[in-house]
Amino acid sequence: MESLFRWHDRLTEAGKWVAVVMLVLIAASFSYEVLARYVFNAPTQWANAFVAYFLGAAIFLVVPELTRQNTHVTINLLYDALSPGPRRKLELAVKFVAGCMCL
Repeated sequence: MESLFRWHDRLTEAGKWVAVVMLVLIAASFSYEVLARYVFNAPTQWANAFVAYFLGAAIFLVVPELTRQNTHVTINLLYDALSPGPRRKLELAVKFVAGCMCL
């Protein structure tokens, strides 16, 4: 099982770095699009589609790393306001709903 965990961690780390490269390519393609459109008056036809596909892929590739490090964005006003008992029930309900959505 330990080797499976290490393999999973390496795959998650690789996904993070692929997402980083994709974000750099997104920034470069947007910069090229702005330059081509406003300086050379020759807009590209591919930049917007490229950005849309790469952004979607980058998000899905980086989310496992964010989850592994527990650094994803949360809005936890309700969670912080609850006492430990109801907080645990809320956690279980959210995990159940998230699991159902994943299925």
